[in-house]
This record gives sequence, C-alpha cells and structure tokens, in this order.
Amino acid sequence: MACVLVTGGTGALGQRLVPRLRAAGYDVRLSVPAGGAGPGLVAGDLATGAGVEVAVDGVTTIVHGASARKGDPTATAILVRAASRAGTSHLLLPSIVGVERVAFGYAKTNWSANGSSPARASPGRSCARRSSTR
Repeated sequence: MACVLVTGGTGALGQRLVPRLRAAGYDVRLSVPAGGAGPGLVAGDLATGAGVEVAVDGVTTIVHGASARKGDPTATAILVRAASRAGTSHLLLPSIVGVERVAFGYAKTNWSANGSSPARASPGRSCARRSSTR
C-alpha cells in the first residue's frame, strides 16, 4: 500500500484524515515539529527545512495540512522542493473554498501558499525509506 505523509497530522484536518487513511490500509507518516516522538511520527520543520528531506523520503503521497498564521508560502515551497527531489508522485494542498475572496490574514497566506509550484511526478516509488547515503 502507498506511503502517505501528512503534515499537520495532529491538527484539525489531520485528526480526521489520518484515521481514515489508516483504516483504508495506507501506511501513514506524520510530520511534526522537532520534539515530537512516537510511532509513525517524523520530525520535520517546515519553517527551516530541517528534517523535511527525511520526512518525505520514500513517500508516494503528501497531504500538506500544516498551516501557520505566517510563513505558509515558504513552508509550502520547502515541502514542494523536498518532495520533488525525493520523487514523490502526489502532493495534495487542501485549501478553503473561496479563500481568495476573504480579507483575513490567515486566508491570504493560505491562498498564496497554494500558488507554489507543484512537485514533478515520479511514479513507482515504494513506501520504504531509502538509505541515508546518497
């Protein structure tokens, strides 16, 4: 079964999505800020990029549900670059219907984050992480 990375997996969207992915048989990995520990968790700081390469390694699909009041475009760009280098075949960027028409700060950053360039598809990736020597 495909390996899915969920950023923001402990947030409002992730808490609903992760159990459904697991129930459907997906191997799910959650990207959490440094300091998070537990089965299926991997540290990945989307603000700095620290650990993001490890988080995306061997993942076939990423659901980018993490968000912040500031920095979403930068965080999304960091994730997209790492996903592209790792050969991730699918990147899902959930958004809010009509967000481009809302004047609130969070809505503006969400809208601008979704304007990032998509990762290039590379089919046939396995769920196993590749070795750390490249």
